[in-house]
Amino acid sequence: MTSPTSSPTFPPPSAPDEPATDALARRAAELEVVAQVGLAATTILDSAELLQTVVDLTQERFGLRVVTVGLLAADGRTLYIAGGSGDLGRQLIAAGLTVTLEQTPSLVALAARTRQSILSNDVATHPDYWAPPILASTRSELAVPILLADRLLGVLDVQSEELDHFGPDDVRVFNILAAQLGVALENAWQFEKIQKFSAELEDSHQFLESVLENIPMPILVKEVTEGRIIHANKATQQLTGRTAAELIGKNNDDLCPPEQADFFNAKEQELLRSGRLVEIPEQGFQMADGLIHLLHIFKAPITDGEGQVKYILDILEDITGRKQLEQSIQASWERRGRQVQVSTEVAQEIAAAPALEELFWRVVDLVQARFGYYYVQVYTLEDEELRLQAGSGEVGRRLKEAGHKIMVASPLSIIAQAAQTAVPVLVPDVAQEVKWLPNIWLPDTRCELAVPIQLRQEVLGVLDVQHHTAGGLTTEDQLLLAGLCGQIAIALDYRRIDARGQQAETQLKKSLVELEINNRELQEFAYVASHDLQEPLRKIQAFSDRLQALYGDVIDERGQNYLHRLRQAAAYTQWLITDYLAFSRISAMPQISVATNLTAVVQSVLDDFELPILETGATIHVEGLPVIEAELSQMHLLFRHLIGNALKFRRVDTPLHIHISAELLPESDACLIRVADNGIGFEGRHAERIFRVFQRLHGRETYEGTGMGLAICRKVVERHHGRIQARSTPGQGAVFTVTLPLRQQAESDGVMR
Repeated sequence: MTSPTSSPTFPPPSAPDEPATDALARRAAELEVVAQVGLAATTILDSAELLQTVVDLTQERFGLRVVTVGLLAADGRTLYIAGGSGDLGRQLIAAGLTVTLEQTPSLVALAARTRQSILSNDVATHPDYWAPPILASTRSELAVPILLADRLLGVLDVQSEELDHFGPDDVRVFNILAAQLGVALENAWQFEKIQKFSAELEDSHQFLESVLENIPMPILVKEVTEGRIIHANKATQQLTGRTAAELIGKNNDDLCPPEQADFFNAKEQELLRSGRLVEIPEQGFQMADGLIHLLHIFKAPITDGEGQVKYILDILEDITGRKQLEQSIQASWERRGRQVQVSTEVAQEIAAAPALEELFWRVVDLVQARFGYYYVQVYTLEDEELRLQAGSGEVGRRLKEAGHKIMVASPLSIIAQAAQTAVPVLVPDVAQEVKWLPNIWLPDTRCELAVPIQLRQEVLGVLDVQHHTAGGLTTEDQLLLAGLCGQIAIALDYRRIDARGQQAETQLKKSLVELEINNRELQEFAYVASHDLQEPLRKIQAFSDRLQALYGDVIDERGQNYLHRLRQAAAYTQWLITDYLAFSRISAMPQISVATNLTAVVQSVLDDFELPILETGATIHVEGLPVIEAELSQMHLLFRHLIGNALKFRRVDTPLHIHISAELLPESDACLIRVADNGIGFEGRHAERIFRVFQRLHGRETYEGTGMGLAICRKVVERHHGRIQARSTPGQGAVFTVTLPLRQQAESDGVMR
């Protein structure tokens, strides 16, 4: 990033009294820290934790007075402090300081406006410098904008108590760090969005369970494998006289006599074969009190997104009382029996409606056709208004097109009265009712019945039917339509919940795609950034070598020590970048799997380790390694790090033995590879930690390495759809087990993954 023309001239890379070797050593250490801080940032998905980690590590590793991150607020013109290092950082956050993009003076605002790094190595002389009193001791300040593509996210601000603290290399280093932080922040924010959507989906799931539990009709939910009950709502418990604990886990064989259990099992098998609703109009069932109740049962399939039946829904209707009434009033039995049957059919057809609009039109058309009413209409309650959703015949369609509605508070509407009281309103003769408002479109209405559509005491709307003769509607019609309204309420509420669930699921899928894209961009960026770090590192190595060659004789003992430490730091940083590039390349590069002879791979690795093997006197035994589909270079990486670890962590007083073997796992079409040694081992509680990046169980002065080797191994194995584990006991060696599939699945692009 180019600095703005208003920035002061950069100081030389090192102060006049600072040896060149000190400056080079400092630069090597800074590059090492940037790599570690940047990688640590990419692994944290909580934005607050991410910011705190970055500012704390940056302050500690670069020896700064304070490090802050100001993020751009939702208004797009204000920066607020979202992360601050140490006590000073916490004080700044607690103070709630903000900076507008137009504010002057302010180096942070200037960096945000220009989207360029702003450096002042003597803030007392810079015209744009401003700071609160608690930062009065600041002498040098560097403000770097945090950008993602062309979008400003915030500003990374670092301050020192030393004059001339920052040089051009510092600007480049912090630009890299700010760019990494921008990608990591976006990644964390996307992850937090996904978590939010997941929580909303869970809330929706709990709401659906609450709906099922409180539906006034007895309902059982069964799993399809053995037909065992997994949910029994309150109405079922009240009907059967059994608690949920007494019902859950039971099936037909547990609750019914053998003959009846066989009947129910056959009905459920019929449902599973057809995938369609099965009805049992009448079946006696013995309750907990020993009495037999007659039940009208619906067995409905609950399917997944692919149409496979996952659960069976038993809807139970206790028809004992109705049957007793039919027996006592034989004269009206046939007529009312037909009405109940028709009501059931109507409810089924209504339940099959795929959308709310079609649901309403099915209600009015079916109810009018099946029951012979003069006029039928459905209203929904919205914002203290009853809005017509559908009406039968040409009149209903005209009223719907005109946007017909009724105020809930209307005193001359029995439809409004039913909504207000949540109780059906029957007017046998409208000519005798003073609180009845005629409709000029329906001149032949003589009798009207308004039934509220409600669920758990909540009125969702009103079903209104009208007859052309006085007394044409009775309390029996009222009971019949009340049951139908219960079905309508369930269907209406279910479709509203389903619509919200589909919307949330769609948004979640979109967020997951965005997260995958951001992760890929983050990996590509980390790979490119690591490449960019190598050029200044090569210069450090080259100039340190020239210093040793040209001036080695004249440099005193202290200088020789500095030079030696510089060369060691440069070598270690080169090693670290190389391992990090290997780690990044595993995910970033296309993976082409071919038939790979693992025995040949291991032999190639052993050839590479020929000298260490001779020096340590190690004995290595290899047997039974198969040929699998894999990416050849990554298999070489895997065994190079596993064998290299065994050679490194050996016991000095015991000859080293390494045993590499494999066995096929036919049941999973995979192989299990073991790499065992008799080295120093490690404590079992570290078995997971050793596979994380930059995790070391020993200091660099004891065992060399970057802490990346086993992280690379895990990345390789996971890219091949396998898993890696380790077990060990201190002083008794370690065993690494790798499970890999024999064949890799082909992706849609034709490349083996």
